[in-house]
Parts: sequence; structure tokens; C-alpha cells
Amino acid sequence: MFTNHKINEITGLEHTMDSVAEHKRKAREQKYLWLNKGMSLCVCYSASIGGTATLTGTTPNLILKGQMDNLFPDNPNVINFASWFGFAFPNMVMMLLLAWLWLQFMYLGLNFKKTFGCGMQNAGDKEAYGVIKQEFKKLGRIKFAEGAVLTIFVVLVVMWFSREPGFMPGWASSLNEYGQFVTDGTVAILVSTVFFFIPSQITCLIQDEPQGTVEGEDTVQQRQKRKAPPALLEWKVVHERMPWNIVLLLGGGYALASGSEATTINLHPLYVMLPCTISASMAFMLPVATPPNAIAFSYGTLKVLDMAKSGLMLNLIGILCINVAINTWGTLMFQLDTFPTWANFTETPTATPTATPTATLNATLATTLATTLNATLATTLATTLNATLATTLNATL
Repeated sequence: MFTNHKINEITGLEHTMDSVAEHKRKAREQKYLWLNKGMSLCVCYSASIGGTATLTGTTPNLILKGQMDNLFPDNPNVINFASWFGFAFPNMVMMLLLAWLWLQFMYLGLNFKKTFGCGMQNAGDKEAYGVIKQEFKKLGRIKFAEGAVLTIFVVLVVMWFSREPGFMPGWASSLNEYGQFVTDGTVAILVSTVFFFIPSQITCLIQDEPQGTVEGEDTVQQRQKRKAPPALLEWKVVHERMPWNIVLLLGGGYALASGSEATTINLHPLYVMLPCTISASMAFMLPVATPPNAIAFSYGTLKVLDMAKSGLMLNLIGILCINVAINTWGTLMFQLDTFPTWANFTETPTATPTATPTATLNATLATTLATTLNATLATTLATTLNATLATTLNATL
């Protein structure tokens, strides 16, 4: 009897320990699942919010620029890369901060001391840190092609900022003295053309595998075929990856807008156009709302309800931030409290577009290039993030 009682106690204790261990395991899995969801939403939401800071960050921004030049050709280049950045960057920072606080509250709580710990408190944290460090080392040193792309991108941004900054003459001011011959689209096309001429490797020649031997000699001489290294960008890649349908879609949109122009209210055009443009990028509730949302949703950890719950509050935050921006520093920058003389016309414009086909093509191609670049960066970042989280989860478990 005593022995059976002891055995039952030991069995019950083991069962309790197994139950506790199983409960801890499920709690840990749920914690990492919530972390995975929160990080996935952070990636897609930050891609949408961050794109509003630059004129070429999202498609609606460039459409605004094109429509301003078409509807109001006499405007003194009110919307350019520098002026848009000065208006949209503070709004972007404010939105990112509030969005981070909301997602932090939803998925990790507001215990910042625990969230921002050093991550080396127990064996699991140390093992996860080792896995992340090892994956980082696998990236290796920066390659020539990567450095070249980064350098070209920096040059592109500098040329955009310095083209016509507004507060001082730019490098294109003299070229545009008698007309808009150099636009942001011109710079984008010029820089993208450079990719076809710069090699992807610093070696001048690349050697293939041996193709045969030369007969009649004591030493076997291997014939080696030499060829030039590939360029940073090849037309085959552009042909396969460039969404040409966007070019046609934007061109048709410009033509449709040019045929239905009318001014009916005595209000600064930008007071309506700026909020509409930024609001077009603030779509957070549905997976199909933006390409970053669709990419994050495609990994399978997110549900529509997850994105709807977090996106509803972010939509309200976006409305608040845009209203603050347009009625404070936006009014001071663009003088939105007065009606501009360049928008003062009473006749309804004809359906003839004012922009040249070259300017429209440059704008649409620049829009397509920026959209493709942002989608590629979002895909790469989301893939790396999910792979790292999966590796860390497996190592911890």
C-alpha cells in the first residue's frame, strides 16, 4: 500500500511537471507568434508610411506632382523634391512614432524595460543572440555591386534635392529658365540609364571553365574563354520585372484628368491635394490595400482580423497627423491660407494636355521605377525578417 501510494504520488508529480512544461511551451509559442505578427505589420506599415516622405516614394506623390504641373502650369515649381520632403518628413516621423507605440501596445505591451532588455539574461536568449550573430556574419562584406548601387542612389537623392531646392538656385535653374526641360523624372531616367553601363564586378575580365587542350605540346595548355562582367542592370531583367501596365495606367490617368479639369472653389489647391495624396498611402486595414500589406499577409501568420484591428487605429492616427501637418507647418510652407495668383483662372481648360509626351513618359517611368524599387526592398526585408525569426524560434525552442 505504501509503495503504491508513493508510485501514485511520483506519477502525479511527473504529470503535473509535464503539464507545466507543456503550458510554458504553448505560452512561449504564442509569445513568438504575436512577435511575428507585430514585426510583420511593422514592416508593411513602415514601408507605406516611409514612402510618403519623398516625392518618388509612392505613386500618389508623383501623380500629385504631375497634376500640379498640368493643372497649374504657371505655378513657380511649388512641389519639388525639397519642398515635399520638408512638408512630408515631419509628418512621416510623427506617424512612425505613433504607429510604433500602437503596435507595441497591441503585441508586446508597454513594458519597455522588458522589451528593450539586453537579451542575454538566460540560456535561450544567449542562444538566440548567437544565431542572429551567425546569420549576420554570413552576409559577408559589402560587394562592389552593392556599393555601386548605394553610391548611385545617394547621387540620385542629392540631384533631386539640389535640382531646384526653392530657397536657392539649383543646378537645373539655368536649364529651366525658358521652360521645364529638366524635371525629377529626367534625373530618374538619367540615373537609371547609368546602371546599364557600370559593371557589377571590379575585375575587367571573367574566366570561364576550360574549353579544351592544345595538341602537340608537352604541357597541356587550357583554352580559356574571356568575357566582360555583366552590368549592374540588364535589359532582360527590366523587360521581365518592370510592371509596364503601371506606365499605361498612369498615362491614362493623366489623360483622363486633363480632360476633366475645372476650378470651382476659391481655395488653395494644395489644401485639398496634399491631404488626398498622403491619405492614399495610409491604407492599413486590408491585405489588398497596398503592395506591402499583401506581401506581409502572404507569409501566412497574419489574419485579416489582425490587420483590420491594428489598421483601424492607424487610419485614425493618419487622419490626425495629416490634419495637424496641413494646418501648421504646411500652411506656413505653402501659404495655404491665401489663394495663389497662379491658380486664378476662370476659364475651364481644354482637353489638350499641357505636358509634353516626353515629360509624361519621364514621370510615369520614374513612378514605375520607384514603385518597383520599394516593392523589392519590402519583399527582401520581409523575407529576411521572417527567416531570422524562424531561425531564432527554432534555436530557442
